[in-house]
Amino acid sequence: MRFIFSLLLTAVLSWVCEQFFPWYSVAVIAFLVAWFMNSKGLSSFIAGALGVGLLWLGYALMIDYKTDSILSEKIAKLFGLNESVYMLLITFTIGFLVGGLSGWSGFTLKNAFEKRRKEGYYK
Repeated sequence: MRFIFSLLLTAVLSWVCEQFFPWYSVAVIAFLVAWFMNSKGLSSFIAGALGVGLLWLGYALMIDYKTDSILSEKIAKLFGLNESVYMLLITFTIGFLVGGLSGWSGFTLKNAFEKRRKEGYYK
């Protein structure tokens, strides 16, 4: 349940922040969600990655649909790709990596600052 909430929170807050701030604000959002949600490492990575990756894929599909794939076809030709679908996959992959690495960084940095308790001393 915490994983789904983290994923949705990352996607919604990233969508809101992208309306007002630059594209890399999604990295800050994924970092902060992973920091405050107390998730484990892999779930922090996957929640951030899917939250941002699916958001960017949705944006790309919406733009692709509105422009009848003209924009993505021209950019695909610039990169030497045959199909415009590859541009959608590249967009998803970049969003996936940005969100995932930011979420994992939030989890890792929080663990670096937490004091470890020995199980025998505290009850």
